[in-house]
Amino acid sequence: MTHRTITPFLVMLTCSLCGPVLAAERPSFDCAKAGTPTEKAICGNDRLARLDRAIAKALIGLKDSFGELIEEQIAFMAQRDACGADVACLTREMDSRRAALALEPHKDSRDPRERWVGRYKNEVGEMFIRRTFAGGYELSGNSGDPNGRWVCEVAGPIGAIKDGAATAAVGEENDPYTVTLKLKGNVLTVAEDENKRLMGYTCGQNGTVDGRYRRATGKN
Repeated sequence: MTHRTITPFLVMLTCSLCGPVLAAERPSFDCAKAGTPTEKAICGNDRLARLDRAIAKALIGLKDSFGELIEEQIAFMAQRDACGADVACLTREMDSRRAALALEPHKDSRDPRERWVGRYKNEVGEMFIRRTFAGGYELSGNSGDPNGRWVCEVAGPIGAIKDGAATAAVGEENDPYTVTLKLKGNVLTVAEDENKRLMGYTCGQNGTVDGRYRRATGKN
């Protein structure tokens, strides 16, 4: 029997016929089914794989707070896939999306609302402020009586900051309700319109989102 030495070139050629080279890290999807240049690039790069997993985790964490996230994610994936296999482009787009979903303020943003981005909590509820994929800002939150007598939920776009305050439109287009937001340090103050309370609208009887909410950290 003739023994042949398997050269490094033949090993590389054989592997190239087996599919894309996989990185040590794994993304949120099955790399065996990767079909696009973008998916193959993510599967072959540790940082991109970690970013993809982080995006998926953050998306799950917010899906109950922001109903339109699925539509946003479709738009993001289209923009991401436009990068093709360009790792630098993919890193930029994916890290920006990860930060937005993780509620991390972007330090270089010129919009003063950006520093409001985050999660805030108090004894009876929590508020989320995030940057949308389209570049706007949105509030979503809830509060509830500890004894279960009422529950209150709010969600809506945040307008520009004027004199240290911003208004979030939390009602329907033909039935406007607003709440006023102010941020001092790490404390977000939420105040309902005195003339049009949320009680009986998105809040149960005697329900309210009025209060001071402290910025939550990763340990909260």
